[in-house]
Amino acid sequence: MSTAELSIMFAYRLLALFVAVMMALVLWREKDRRAQFFAFLVFIPFILRAAGVK
Repeated sequence: MSTAELSIMFAYRLLALFVAVMMALVLWREKDRRAQFFAFLVFIPFILRAAGVK
């Protein structure tokens, strides 16, 4: 891989990690169980993306 590709991949993973952290905060602060459940369903793919699993 070239340096440009690696830097883009790194930036993409950082963005996915940032969104995952924001979703974790929503899960932590939300009191409604249904909203927590749907936030958790959205949270899973972002964690996998940040980890590099496609």
